[in-house]
Amino acid sequence: MIQNAMIIEKGHKNMKAKIKTRLQKYFDFFKKHEIEIYLVGGAIRDELSGKQTKDFDFATPDTPNEIIERLGNEYINPLTGNSSQFGTVFINIDGDTIEVTTFRKDITRGRRPETMFTRDLMTDAARRDFTINCMYMNETMILLDPTKLGEIDLKTKTLRPVGVAFSRFIEDPLRVLRAIRFMTMGFKATFEIITFLKTTNLDVLLKNISRERIRDELLKILSIDPRKGLKLLKKYKILEIIIPEVKQMYGFNQNVLEHHKWGLFNHSVLTAEAIHDPSFEIDPELILIGFLHDIGKPTTMKAEGNYHEHDSVGAVMIDRIFSCLKFSNKSRNRARLLVRHHMRLHNNSENSNILKTLHLLKKLDDPDDIFILYHADLWASRFEENPLKYSITPNNPIDGHVCIDILKSLNSEHYELIGEMIEKAWMIIFKNIKITKTNLIIRIENFARSKLSSVLND
Repeated sequence: MIQNAMIIEKGHKNMKAKIKTRLQKYFDFFKKHEIEIYLVGGAIRDELSGKQTKDFDFATPDTPNEIIERLGNEYINPLTGNSSQFGTVFINIDGDTIEVTTFRKDITRGRRPETMFTRDLMTDAARRDFTINCMYMNETMILLDPTKLGEIDLKTKTLRPVGVAFSRFIEDPLRVLRAIRFMTMGFKATFEIITFLKTTNLDVLLKNISRERIRDELLKILSIDPRKGLKLLKKYKILEIIIPEVKQMYGFNQNVLEHHKWGLFNHSVLTAEAIHDPSFEIDPELILIGFLHDIGKPTTMKAEGNYHEHDSVGAVMIDRIFSCLKFSNKSRNRARLLVRHHMRLHNNSENSNILKTLHLLKKLDDPDDIFILYHADLWASRFEENPLKYSITPNNPIDGHVCIDILKSLNSEHYELIGEMIEKAWMIIFKNIKITKTNLIIRIENFARSKLSSVLND
């Protein structure tokens, strides 16, 4: 039982100085309006770990009505709306929107416990999820560790529940996915957490969580380490709860024609891993698409060992999956297009396929997506390519101006050929991605000369 908070006075001088510099205007604002405020949760965890965070959560013993009364409508953001009855107020400070939540305590038990406001920090701390997220910092930069384990667990990368694991997970089942996220980050879960994950009917538990919250947590896991995260989700039978279609990937042998070195699940995980690159700002949606790009294979496998139409079937399946996870129509369209056409670059030996690829690129908001997916898929098949070797869309230096210059050098004003010249340049690039600009211009000049010859002969 939590009795009193440990005040951490030693160490962390640099961290405190950085936080003070970045947050002083907020602390000064609340002090001016006589509102007691604490920085809490993930922001402190990240800063203590040496990571600079952009998300700051604040907690207070003051009630929403008291905050609104002291600040007036001038500083209250319209986002507050009905959130105030649940303890949250959104406040505008110098162009920033700050979220402040009143201390709370549970007055009933169960999956949806009723809560009430409290002025006691220790009571508020008792209902937080993990010790590493249960530290508070006040305006004087005093760091409070109510469980007396938060700082130690952060240093030893231990994931420990605040109080009893069963109670914490039942209060908010999304914490199951949050636990997986921290384990993906390298935290070692306590025996109590592992036991809960192994022995609880998580299917029933997670049905009480909105698809949007599950989706967001899944994307956070994928953004950290796709391989580790996906394997942990599979290990604890969570992945097939979130996406039932993936269960058919487990143990599926796709090596009949020896095109792949790995089974379907491992190949899919490796594709996701290849797309994930900390040096690039690649969004986790694309990582998820990479993981699901071959989802249609098990249902399209033929006796002779091929998977014709797995791309078109997979497109229908991923659209359904993204719909269930409440992705936007824009995200669904992106996923559907990429899975439907992910074999396009594999089959670009014919001019007709290259032209289809050109049309596909025009449909995509970011043409890089199809190239990233292609090379990740290739690498995950046999490890024969650097995952993101050519991940960025090839550049076509042949534009209208270059074409005009070429035609002028040939003493021609047949500018109607410009479209064909640019399209021809793309065909050459797709067949030889390393071609130099000089050689490409020579090829296009020869192409134009040939076309002009045909025009003159006609």
